[in-house]
Amino acid sequence: MGILIAGVLGWSLIHLMPALAPSFKASLVNRLGTNGYKLAFTLGILASLGLIIWGWRSTEPVFLYHFSFARHLTYLLMVVALACIIGAKSQSHLCQWLRHPQLTGVFLWSGAHLLVNGDQRSLILFGSFALWTILEMFLINRRDGKPSKVVNASVKEDVKLAVKTLVAMVVFVLIHPFLSGVALVRIGG
Repeated sequence: MGILIAGVLGWSLIHLMPALAPSFKASLVNRLGTNGYKLAFTLGILASLGLIIWGWRSTEPVFLYHFSFARHLTYLLMVVALACIIGAKSQSHLCQWLRHPQLTGVFLWSGAHLLVNGDQRSLILFGSFALWTILEMFLINRRDGKPSKVVNASVKEDVKLAVKTLVAMVVFVLIHPFLSGVALVRIGG
């Protein structure tokens, strides 16, 4: 459990640092250069993800609740979450409607997983990610003020986003057992 918590804390602190400690970020950029900072940030996130996956897979779940109705709702939420994450930098209508599409996607991903995973490791991982996204959105809004983003949305971009989202959903269904040890669909006997 400690490995999972360390991974979640690492992920959260690395992502929150630019908003919570901008002078520390500036000193790192000064010392490492822009590319060096980006490399250190990326390596820190990859290490955190490694700890999260390792911690998740090595922690025996203790179930606290179960919602029998939630499986299909979770799949629907995951499609919307992936669309938000994938479409964060697109010229889709989604970006026109949402100020923080990527963070909204992570929040929906977290909530969807909390619906179907009622164990203590899920509460730690997905609950922490949900809280992190809310805090991150608040800090970004406080730092940046009103949004100045203007998106020239098009139906063509919406269609491209839909195709990318469906492909990503298939890929995630296929790799989910390798990441979490949980198969989402049964193939074969």
